Amino acid sequence: MPPSSPPLQSVLDPFVESFGGELVSGLVPTQHPQPEQADYLFREHGVIAELKALEVDSFGEAYSRKLGELTHDWMRRGLMLVYGRARIEMHRLHRICQNEWMEVLTEPLQKKVVAKANRQLRQTAELLNMPSAKGVLWVASDGNLDLQPHDVWRLIGRILRKKNEDGSRQYSSIDGVIYFNPRTPVRVPGSPDAGMLWVSHARDDDPALLAFFEALSNAWADHLRTKAAAQGQTFTQFASPPDMSAFRFYGSRPTLPRATASPKTK
Repeated sequence: MPPSSPPLQSVLDPFVESFGGELVSGLVPTQHPQPEQADYLFREHGVIAELKALEVDSFGEAYSRKLGELTHDWMRRGLMLVYGRARIEMHRLHRICQNEWMEVLTEPLQKKVVAKANRQLRQTAELLNMPSAKGVLWVASDGNLDLQPHDVWRLIGRILRKKNEDGSRQYSSIDGVIYFNPRTPVRVPGSPDAGMLWVSHARDDDPALLAFFEALSNAWADHLRTKAAAQGQTFTQFASPPDMSAFRFYGSRPTLPRATASPKTK
């Protein structure tokens, strides 16, 4: 996504309204302090959705610093050997390194995306007096090219599997999740065409929620197909692919963030 691109919601809001959805901001009266609220209400489907975008530098300097510290530690422990500056790819690392990297990534994604969305969905259901509404976390990769599709989906699943001490779900206001790349196409080895990704999951396999996901996915595909045709382009949507490990965003190298490490041990 180019730096000059308009905010994602300016793109998604018209689409949501064309699908019959409503902007929650227009349904909730202004008050001080303003309660946290989700973005969209799909009244016909009984769904409230919160949109979260992973943009350039979404994880911040703290994440980059921690990743650098990790690479030095991996070198010290003999788990990785890097000279100078190099790009490292998660799935090529030792399993221990993958797990530790995931831990570092989990913290900001859990706090800034999942936990916040959980609060917003819960409070919006209360504000709209819709206690039975289903809450959907709608995650977009929109400029963050370092974290590839497979890693985003894996991280979200890892967080949503967390339990409270009594065995209940830690993020119980999220009934389902959608992951897509609205403006940054993906490429797949062996395929000449760029494409867009759409993956969804209902935590309880709720038939009504699954039907909503399918309808929204089809509408989004039609929306992008129409835009592509107007520009004389072709369009491919990869809906719920079984394996995303080979998917890479256009504009990114086929690897994850650049890190600096030294061959010297402490």
